Amino acid sequence: MLLPPPTPLAVADLLPPSLPDAWIKEDEPRSTPASLYAALKASRGRPWPPRLFLEAVNSGLGQGYFVRAEGTGPLSSLQHDGNIPLVIRPGKPVIVEPPPVTPGRRFSNAVTLDVAEVQSLSDEISNLVTTLAGMDPQVECASALSRKPE
Repeated sequence: MLLPPPTPLAVADLLPPSLPDAWIKEDEPRSTPASLYAALKASRGRPWPPRLFLEAVNSGLGQGYFVRAEGTGPLSSLQHDGNIPLVIRPGKPVIVEPPPVTPGRRFSNAVTLDVAEVQSLSDEISNLVTTLAGMDPQVECASALSRKPE
């Protein structure tokens, strides 16, 4: 039986509201990667690629949603790191779901440009549009003000 490739997991898919059976309910909820993986497989009804699962766990560690109770650094495999305790500390960030992506739309990495780089981009935009002939390129921008260090 062939299944479509799974979508990447969000950190929210691993937290207590999504996988309540995987977390021990205390002042600081606790779990392990092996428990989270088992609960995820049970909730989704089929095995999940361990690499995608570990990417989500390491993302949660990196963003501070939960921490390792023992050791430091990212998890490398379920076999070696499956029993490492994970703890949710009080006062961690609120989960904000990313906006839905329009089908067929691709995003590139966000960059920060100074005024001179924006001017260079405006000089090169016609070449970029020519290179992307047949596509509908769009530029998204936001403005931020910051003080220069004194």
